[in-house]
Amino acid sequence: MQHARRYDAKMDAQAAEEICLLQDAGVLGPGCSVVDIGAGSGQFALAAAQICKRVVAVDVSPVMLARLAEKVDRRAVSNVEAIGAGFLSYRHAGEPADLVYSRRALHHLPDFWKAIALCRKP
Repeated sequence: MQHARRYDAKMDAQAAEEICLLQDAGVLGPGCSVVDIGAGSGQFALAAAQICKRVVAVDVSPVMLARLAEKVDRRAVSNVEAIGAGFLSYRHAGEPADLVYSRRALHHLPDFWKAIALCRKP
């Protein structure tokens, strides 16, 4: 868990800027459902939760998901759902997502699996 806290302290996902960019593009707003794949400790997911109806934060790391859960509990956020999965194993449930977001995560896959991940429909 300490690793995830250090990651949060040094890694700025520029979530506020990303949210503004997506709002300006007209793809993110109130009532939206968002899937954040490779969510890590949830910097983007928590920022999106402030304006979206539902945020599904997907990550393969139990440590990062635990950090996200800690932050969700501390902030009393009720519209973020954390899922332990990855690009290739995530299966979406519920209403369709309006936006699937990922940043700084796809590089963890070998090139062959990147192509598979980008073509699949979760």
